[in-house]
Amino acid sequence: MMIKKISLLVIVFTFSLVFSSLASGPFPTRPIEIVVPYDAGGGIDLMARTLAPKMSEILGQPVVVINKPGASGTVGTAWACTRNPDGYTLFAVSPSNALFFPLIQKLEYQPLRDFTYIAGLMSQPYGIQVKTDAPWKNFQEFLDDAKKNPGKIKYSSSGVYGFGHVFMENIGKDRGITWTHVPFKGDASQIPAILGGHVTASTIAAAWVPHAKENRLRTLVLLTDKRFSDFPDIPLLSEFGFNYYMGGASLNGIAAPKGLPKEILEKLEDAMRVAAESPPFKEGAKKLSHEVCFQNSKEFSHSFEKGFNSIGDMIKKMTVH
Repeated sequence: MMIKKISLLVIVFTFSLVFSSLASGPFPTRPIEIVVPYDAGGGIDLMARTLAPKMSEILGQPVVVINKPGASGTVGTAWACTRNPDGYTLFAVSPSNALFFPLIQKLEYQPLRDFTYIAGLMSQPYGIQVKTDAPWKNFQEFLDDAKKNPGKIKYSSSGVYGFGHVFMENIGKDRGITWTHVPFKGDASQIPAILGGHVTASTIAAAWVPHAKENRLRTLVLLTDKRFSDFPDIPLLSEFGFNYYMGGASLNGIAAPKGLPKEILEKLEDAMRVAAESPPFKEGAKKLSHEVCFQNSKEFSHSFEKGFNSIGDMIKKMTVH
């Protein structure tokens, strides 16, 4: 009787080990969530939704996009950072939730401490726009006129201490220019303001592209580190002697909570690399007026570290009178 009990225990124990091994087999064994901390339909959301089907195909498990918007992306990001670093909860990162807002307010997370950067995916053509009938044909004319006429230029941005605001104020300080900032809640709301003549210039990401193709807006300069293939003649800010960190517009990608195991990180990174090179993803980026700019985990992490320090210095400069 005792032998039978011992044999039964051995069988149960062996079965539990086998079952445990199968249940915790090679990653992934269950669906993966990508938390998008913004509303559905925006650029970052569409980036994730373009990425998910190809990742699912590569990894053999469903990849589901979950929207958790609020406070310019910081609410969903803070929530995602509390999840287990097991590869099953990922989240989208952008300059807003991982660069600018963490530099201007105290949050529940710190991007250089609490993120595992997996891959950079897309770059936005951020720039400075005017109407096509504006008197300035190039950026140098715009700068010269602004310096000669303090306060004449009213420019819009997507918010105080956002991408456009930080760059415009630093440009002004470096060239001795005084202009007036008019903040909006996003890029889309700036379009009617610039087209209606309520502001003289705007600082907009990809939303300007269709209007430029219809000859309604002209982008004088790009706040990026590379020229934009759809408009290769638009110069970069660095070409006018400004020595700022210009990689911020490329900081759109995917991260995970800190502590992600190396083997899982590498598997996710490889899947994202293959997905980013696929025709559906490239076509999706084109529809968004973005460009694919894959960065591996090490490159993406380094870009954010450099951006965090450089943009931090630019923001400090804005507060010095």
